[in-house]
Amino acid sequence: MGALGFLLAIYTPGPLPAQNLIPNPGFEEIWKCPTAGGQINGYLKNWFTTFSTPDLYHQCAGLWMPLWSEPRSGNGVVTISNLSSTNGGLHEYMHVKLRNSLVKDSLYHFSAWLRPCSDRFYHTDQFHVVFSDTLVSFVPLPGPQAGYLPLTPDIKWQSGIIPWGEEWILFEDCYRARGNEQYMIIGNFSPDALTTIDTGTLLGDVYRWDDIAIVPLSLPRGPALADRCEGDTMWLPVYSEDITITIDGTPVSEKYIPERAGSLDVRMVHRLCGIVDSLQVQISECPEPVICDVFLPTAFSPNNDGNNDEWQVHTPCSFSYFKVALFDRWGEQIFTTSHPDISWDGTFRGQLMPGGVYAGYIQYQWEGIGQGFSQTFHIHLLR
Repeated sequence: MGALGFLLAIYTPGPLPAQNLIPNPGFEEIWKCPTAGGQINGYLKNWFTTFSTPDLYHQCAGLWMPLWSEPRSGNGVVTISNLSSTNGGLHEYMHVKLRNSLVKDSLYHFSAWLRPCSDRFYHTDQFHVVFSDTLVSFVPLPGPQAGYLPLTPDIKWQSGIIPWGEEWILFEDCYRARGNEQYMIIGNFSPDALTTIDTGTLLGDVYRWDDIAIVPLSLPRGPALADRCEGDTMWLPVYSEDITITIDGTPVSEKYIPERAGSLDVRMVHRLCGIVDSLQVQISECPEPVICDVFLPTAFSPNNDGNNDEWQVHTPCSFSYFKVALFDRWGEQIFTTSHPDISWDGTFRGQLMPGGVYAGYIQYQWEGIGQGFSQTFHIHLLR
């Protein structure tokens, strides 16, 4: 066991919960219950819109909530229209302020679940995410080719039209931050002319969004993955099944014991994003720790045979205070010393003491430690 001998991480056993930077990711938390379409601002906590009219559906609304707006999980869901030509000349967008600003050059995993609201609406292929360090609040001009925010998407859906179906579709990607992004906007940032549609029977294209997440992909720094000694137990963070921790290329579980000195290559590997973070942990050949204790021999035989002829206190450490005393069966003190290197040879006043059991006590204080210690003991003198 190495000298440090402490646990690696502060994480509790079991999968580490993902740190989702999206507040209210499933649209569960509301200020008040919606009673009509377009009720986002003042109704839905954390999320807002600056000019358009996406819809919040929440099961608190009872019968007002249509069957085709059922959420993927929980009680809430948001629907967004992707085409200005079917929505009064404007695309619809949802904004949210992240829990923390994004860190420059760090990788993040974005995920959201999408599903068309009806088999009778148009179905489209443009679903985008934009990150911004400032609030995007300008209002575009309405019209088939002008009613959208002309921003460059940071994340784009790449798999064509999402058709009607009974299953929710996972929209996910990896994003490397520019730095200091504080806001996220979801919607369609392409004009209608670049948005492919299939033919529906209703003049509309509305998709449900639910369970949205932005999760940072980085290894813990500081004491969680610090340099240590050979043989120390390392307790690694355990993430969801999307993330694997490898050491020198080999996947590891939450417990790892380095068996050699040198550098360990620790990496976080994400199912979609690949190697997302790495660091080096240095393993050293540390000396064994010195454990301060006193050893009081229980017997000795002063017969000049060169083996165990004297009784003495043994310790690997230094004392700031030391005293030991021995007594015969009548309570007379027959030996005392304030120097731990002085031993008793079994005599008193120049005379051999008879064989038998002798009582003693010791008082001491370690160098650099304020607390004092004392104890009694017995030794057996063998003749």
